[in-house]
Amino acid sequence: MKRLLHILTGITTMTACLLLTPPVLAQDSAVQDTTAKKHASDRMDRNLKWMTERLDLTDEQAASVKAILAEHRQSLEELGERRRALQDELKNSLGEVLTEEQMEKLGKGSSRGKNGRGKNMRGKRGGDRDRGNRMRGGRGGGRGR
Repeated sequence: MKRLLHILTGITTMTACLLLTPPVLAQDSAVQDTTAKKHASDRMDRNLKWMTERLDLTDEQAASVKAILAEHRQSLEELGERRRALQDELKNSLGEVLTEEQMEKLGKGSSRGKNGRGKNMRGKRGGDRDRGNRMRGGRGGGRGR
């Protein structure tokens, strides 16, 4: 029973850390939104061009595909807004239970990954081991044997 409680506490803490990580760290949100929309539009245009060339789409098909891709992109943007709302809701709910100090610790912990390294750093057992095997002529993914 204690072990189950310990596991559930760990899962809850990890989930809270992931959900409380702010989506914007270095840029103003308005700038990031504009940049993200431009990249999404560019990506949609590239996808449409690729599909048109590879699938030999007619002009009518290309127009229909473009409309479908635009609708899909809008749906994804709405999901992102819903995710942010859920993050805020979780943060507010936790704020009612946790002390300010605990909330601060939780916020600081969300930017750290395995072994206290930054979230983009790999842990001891990350991809470095596999890369080393490939560099020595192995196929990678093994245990170095």
